[in-house]
Amino acid sequence: MRVTLVLLIVVCQLFSINSFSQGRFGAGANAIYNFQSGGIGIGLQGDMNVSKRLILASLVDYYPSFNTYHELYVGIESIIPIFHVKKSWIGYPLLVGYYQMLFNHGSFGAEKSKFSNFTYEAGLGFSKAKGTIKPLVELRYDIKWKEVNLRAGVMWYFPHKDKVHKRYQYIWKI
Repeated sequence: MRVTLVLLIVVCQLFSINSFSQGRFGAGANAIYNFQSGGIGIGLQGDMNVSKRLILASLVDYYPSFNTYHELYVGIESIIPIFHVKKSWIGYPLLVGYYQMLFNHGSFGAEKSKFSNFTYEAGLGFSKAKGTIKPLVELRYDIKWKEVNLRAGVMWYFPHKDKVHKRYQYIWKI
């Protein structure tokens, strides 16, 4: 299980290096609210624009110990921008695969609650379409735990118009 987590983190970092060298990398932070448990969490996200129709994101979400569930999620998200809202916003469906660490799993009697879990989410999001700073809002449904999460955050896309990035843009290709 630990090997899977390490491989997941390495792959996410390689995505980040590749997309930064091509000027298609964004990083940001999110605030998360879980409606079923009333939990409040924070998230970090790194986006890679694979094409105009596909964005991959590496995610790390953390729900601190003051919540009912003290947990950490590490995952990969796929985003497919498909519709525009008033020209400056885009809407997109999303799918997320997470490795979850439930730190206080012993406090719950459910069979499914173990320290290490894999879970999946599907949802719908909205983000600003253009610019360096892009706010986002996402509504997600966790398939395993049957929970709904609301996420709001800001992404910052790194500019890439200088000569240094053009010179080294193919060094880090996967």
